Amino acid sequence: MKKLFVISMVGLLAAGLLGCSQGDRSVTLQFRYEPGLSSVYKQTNKRNLQITAGDSVIMDESSTFDMTIEQEVIEVNPDGSAVIIETDTWDYERPNKEDTTVIDTIQEVRKLEIVVEPDGRIVDLEFLTDTSPSMIKYLKNFYEQGMPIFPSDEVSPGYSWTQTTKVILPDGPMEASTTYKLTSFAREGGYDCAVIECDGELILPLEADMSEKTPRRGIDRISTSGVTYFAYKEGVVVQQRERWIIDGDRERFKDDEWQPYKMTAETDVNFRLTKLTKP
Repeated sequence: MKKLFVISMVGLLAAGLLGCSQGDRSVTLQFRYEPGLSSVYKQTNKRNLQITAGDSVIMDESSTFDMTIEQEVIEVNPDGSAVIIETDTWDYERPNKEDTTVIDTIQEVRKLEIVVEPDGRIVDLEFLTDTSPSMIKYLKNFYEQGMPIFPSDEVSPGYSWTQTTKVILPDGPMEASTTYKLTSFAREGGYDCAVIECDGELILPLEADMSEKTPRRGIDRISTSGVTYFAYKEGVVVQQRERWIIDGDRERFKDDEWQPYKMTAETDVNFRLTKLTKP
């Protein structure tokens, strides 16, 4: 889902055809869950990453990889919240352990169970595949801060709202906030959509997992901006484009001591609906 995965909005035909301006049109934003509803998305990620320690550049690379995201509604609870199974699959390349001149392609699969309300509020999130405790906390923070919660009232183009989340850090609590704005209605991918822009900052603590080969800890600050096309009749995201600028202050445990390093990254994410199956 964010990440990774969902903003809702309104679709509209040309104002001339409807005989009114976009500002005169208002809609209620919500996801329309029913058991058996399934959707498949393709997410393309383009990333420039640099890691430095002091004056030394440890890593400087650019990469592109695709992720397939499948979501299926298992059941809808009496309160309207839905239980969704999400399966994320992606490939990446790395040198072969025995022969570094050979590049291996590795496939990763991550499965989650998410309980979410029609307005997008996440009630519960559980990882069904093996994931480190530190990464679970990191991703839960990402979902909590990065997922919009839609207004309960009808909204028109020009309406905006801001979500604020309190984040507990070693030096004390901080607030992360993201502002969403319904800008217009448009036709996208064969659906009438609401167009929503977002602009905000996420604050993601990374706790050390001492069972890892090289434990890491620190804080990532992610500036986000983007636009989402939401099919309001069907209640699904059709397209989402985002840019993430990551500024990470981290440490790694090596040679029996914590060594500071800096991680910076710029990532362009394109999240697109490829298949929607209704029950």
